[in-house]
Amino acid sequence: MTLIEKIFALKSISPFNRLEYSELILTANITKIKKYNAGDIIQPKELYVYSIFIIIDGEVTNIDTQSKNSKIFGIKEILEDKTFKDDIVAKTPVKIMTISKSHFFTLIYECPNILLELLNLTDKRG
Repeated sequence: MTLIEKIFALKSISPFNRLEYSELILTANITKIKKYNAGDIIQPKELYVYSIFIIIDGEVTNIDTQSKNSKIFGIKEILEDKTFKDDIVAKTPVKIMTISKSHFFTLIYECPNILLELLNLTDKRG
């Protein structure tokens, strides 16, 4: 994906849709794109989470994203230095944007308002 495509993808997902253009550029620049086929393990349950995951296209198992109107997972696990309870598996072909743990903390430093929005997502999930 080009930088512009990443920006448009982020702009369509809450809470990134609330960022200023300069913050979107910063965020898009630190993301990496990963593609998975149906059945691929995205994040094994026994490994600590070192990235947040933003679903651009497709569905994954074991993450309640649809009912909470969020396509982001891994935030709580990064902040609490934990693993997922189950493997996260691609239910369909999936395109995911990732933000590494170190870049995630840089993003929070540069755009502190996004942390409140992201924490709000994790609170709704339980």
